[in-house]
This record gives sequence, C-alpha cells and structure tokens, in this order.
Amino acid sequence: MTIDNHPARRLWAGVEPIHALVYFAPEVADAAKDLGLRGWWMGYFAGRA
Repeated sequence: MTIDNHPARRLWAGVEPIHALVYFAPEVADAAKDLGLRGWWMGYFAGRA
C-alpha cells in the first residue's frame, strides 16, 4: 500500500477542503469579530483552542 492509497490519506484528502472553510470562510471571520476578537490571528487561535 502506498501512502496515497492509505485510508488515512484518503480521509484527509476528503476532509481537508471542509476543514479549510473553518479558517477562511468570511462567515467565520464575522463571527470572530462579533465575539470581540480583533484580526484574523485572534480568531484563528480561538478556533483552534
């Protein structure tokens, strides 16, 4: 089994585009701003926490 065919790699490839939305969708930035978080990095780290 190659790395590209490994089930974990296939799962990551399918989920990663959805995961990226969590950080880059404008709605997420708006929600962070509504919570009083200033700037992209504050929202990013709050979301990771």
